[in-house]
Amino acid sequence: MDKKELLKKYKREWIRKKRASLPKSPRRRAQTLSENHKRHIADSMKKYKRTKEHNKNLSSALLGKKLSSEHVRALSEAQKRRGTIPPSQRGRIPWNYRGATKLQAHIRKLYEYRQWRSDVFTRDNFTCKNCKQKGGRLNADHIKEFAKILQEYNILTVKEALACAELWNIDNGRTLCIPCHKNRKRWEGK
Repeated sequence: MDKKELLKKYKREWIRKKRASLPKSPRRRAQTLSENHKRHIADSMKKYKRTKEHNKNLSSALLGKKLSSEHVRALSEAQKRRGTIPPSQRGRIPWNYRGATKLQAHIRKLYEYRQWRSDVFTRDNFTCKNCKQKGGRLNADHIKEFAKILQEYNILTVKEALACAELWNIDNGRTLCIPCHKNRKRWEGK
């Protein structure tokens, strides 16, 4: 052993002995409170009830307060993970916005959308249009993108979506297997 390792060893032993010689703190056991003691705590807390005015004052005290850059960055990351758009970004379209909205998710859960998918699969005989794989896990792909149709016709509600004929047109759909659907932009030349 060289000198440094020997010193580390002695230091570790000294710390272990020192800790062993210190008195151990008694552990607190979970105590059950008597009814009298519970009543006393409840009575003492009554004076701390917040009124609506008190809550309003607390929230207004934080209004206009400048946040640190670290805090702003942390909030931004959290919003990105949750998929929410911060109020400062509402009304502006960020450069990386692809059109995915709650409306799209809602439309995709409709009976009409499931019927459209089923009709596309049936028309294509459950065969991928690109690689000719029959069966397996398939996707019903929009030839003209779903989000672009919503944007082009300015569809903002489910009723407007149900009334849009192009959205439910079977000729705008094709059956693709999952690998072909993932790589469609490559083989379409987009």
